[in-house]
Order: sequence, then C-alpha cells, then structure tokens
Amino acid sequence: MKFTEYKPVIGVIMGDGAGIGSEIIAKSAAEGALTSQARPVIIGDYRQLKRGMEIAGADFPVEVKDTIEEAVKYAKEQEKVVIYDTKAFDGYQVPMGELSALCGKDEAENMARAAEYCKKGLIEGICFAPNNKSAMKMAGVHLNGMVDFLADLFEYTGVKGEININGSAFNARVTGHIPAKDVSAALSVDKIMDTIHMSCDVLKRFGIKDPKVAVAALNPHGGENGTCGT
Repeated sequence: MKFTEYKPVIGVIMGDGAGIGSEIIAKSAAEGALTSQARPVIIGDYRQLKRGMEIAGADFPVEVKDTIEEAVKYAKEQEKVVIYDTKAFDGYQVPMGELSALCGKDEAENMARAAEYCKKGLIEGICFAPNNKSAMKMAGVHLNGMVDFLADLFEYTGVKGEININGSAFNARVTGHIPAKDVSAALSVDKIMDTIHMSCDVLKRFGIKDPKVAVAALNPHGGENGTCGT
C-alpha cells in the first residue's frame, strides 16, 4: 500500500512553548507537509501556534475547534489543518529560549492528551515537535526519554526503542539517554537481539519483505577478532 492511499488522523503536538516547535509546525503546515500524508489535528493552545506562525512568517488557513471530537471530525471531512484549542497555555507570555516549568507542564499535558485520544480511537498516531525534558522535570514530570514517557502513558511494557530514518536508511540503537561510560554495562545479548527483531519488524511494516540489518559495535575495533574488545 502506498502511503498516499490512506491518510490517518495524526495528533500534532507543538512541543516546548519556549522553543522552536511551534515554528516547525507552522512552516510544515504552510508548505503542505502536514496534510500531504495525514489528516493532522494540532493539539494545544492556539496562541502558541499563532506565535510560531508570526515568528516563522508562515501563513496558512487553520480551523480552530473547542473539542477534540470537533477537530477530528473536521480533519476527516476537510483534510485541512485544524487545531483543538486547549486554551491552557499562552505562548506569548513566556520568554523564548528559557527554561520554564509552565512550558514543561503544558507539553507533558498535551502528550498525555494525545495518548488518551489514541487509546480512545479518536486519533491514530502522534507526531510531536521538540520537547524540553528539563522543563518537564521542573514541572514535576518523571521521565527518562520520550520513548519511555510514551510507553508509560500507553502502559506498554514490551520491547521499545527509537527508529531514526534518513531517506532509505533506518537506524535503531540498543541503549539511549544514559552516559557513554554506562553503555557497555547496559548491553546484553538479549537486548541486542530485541533491537534487531524490533528493527526487522518495523522494516517489514514499511513494506520491506526481506530486511537486512547491519549491526555496528560501539567499539570501532569490535570486528578485529577481539583484539581491542568484543
């Protein structure tokens, strides 16, 4: 199936209100990137989006709805950009580029909203702009990385990880969000195999029937017959 044959409803989160998230979302919407493959529903305060539009110089029509149900209905019918205005966070009130517990609280709450809407079947996936984990921790949110944060929201305890995609190249890692000195102790055969199987599963879901996965050692000399480590 080609990606263009079906457009899922995707919840779009603007990320940290003191960062570049709303600008990225605004530019993407203005260029048509949000609606080309999905039916986007932006989740957050309209004032934050408006500020991002002004900073980025991005102008595009956006429908503002007061409930997630209204926003989803509009996205399905019109295939245009729509925002569910939470009216919870005034983006104009925070200095750009500064840590803020207010921003951290808002971005965490929007992620939680999106996860809840996914579980209810209102939206089919989540796309989020850069979050600031320090700001979220200032707001009292306990998290390591966003993968773990989302896993907690979805009450998921299975194998999880992050896939980075650049063109036709897919990349996954076994560890994340830990100091480099702790990486080797955090590795195991089971964890490495879990990541390989997860990568294969993702590649197959992208339509690659017989994926080939290259495994790179953390140690650049790992392939020299154990001369400098295994």
